Amino acid sequence: MALPVLLVALILWPSHTCCAPGQADPYRSLPLLLLTGTVVLAAAAGRGFFAEGILGSHCMVYLGDVSFGIYLLQRPVMYFWQNLIGLQLHWTVMFLIVTTTLLAVSHIAYRWIEQPARAALSVTLRRFTQWGQAVASRP
Repeated sequence: MALPVLLVALILWPSHTCCAPGQADPYRSLPLLLLTGTVVLAAAAGRGFFAEGILGSHCMVYLGDVSFGIYLLQRPVMYFWQNLIGLQLHWTVMFLIVTTTLLAVSHIAYRWIEQPARAALSVTLRRFTQWGQAVASRP
């Protein structure tokens, strides 16, 4: 029951009261802080519907897989749309455009860069471990 209430509060809370006119600062939003705290505490419990049903879902596992790409690529994607393309739209439209682009680019980076790099690193580490064991077993 608390999660839906926090989501509604997040949507309705005026986050624009802390900044210059026309600018919103989502990092100073009390409902966002409460929502994040609730999610972290529920995940830390590690049991129940939230931890197993929601955080263990295919969508959340996928987001966990591509999260490093999302972290690395968020600024370049925002820079691309705002500065290179010069797109100046309402913040909700920009959020949807940037999020969609970010998920697509992160998926491509995960599929074509991160997975092959992990596979190559795994092979290299396996060979190195075998070499180390062979050297250690010599008299």
